[in-house]
Amino acid sequence: MHRTFGGSGIGLRMASVAALCLTLASCQSAGGGVGVVTGVVTVVGGPTASPGFHTASSDQPQAGQEVVIEDRGHHRTTTTSDASGHYRVSLPPSDYTLMCSRVQPFVVVADQTVTLDCLLAV
Repeated sequence: MHRTFGGSGIGLRMASVAALCLTLASCQSAGGGVGVVTGVVTVVGGPTASPGFHTASSDQPQAGQEVVIEDRGHHRTTTTSDASGHYRVSLPPSDYTLMCSRVQPFVVVADQTVTLDCLLAV
């Protein structure tokens, strides 16, 4: 026994496809993309240089420094600065905090870039 509800099978399939498309479009417009956080890590402070020793700080961008970003749920994302002292991380849209010498709250928006430099005190 075959039953049809509200019209032909083709019409129901088209309505289902249209509903799926609308659902997907609303998900994408509601922040389905990611945003980017980027910046430069500089180490400041530290001891004075002694002959034969490097200072802990050059007040220049520093490679290999860990950058910590925390979301509202206290979940942490870490990345490391590259050879030129820059970092870059992609995150879903939300409120975050950059954990450096100074705590910096910020918001990530889909398809946008936030630039936050990180000063690490020694």
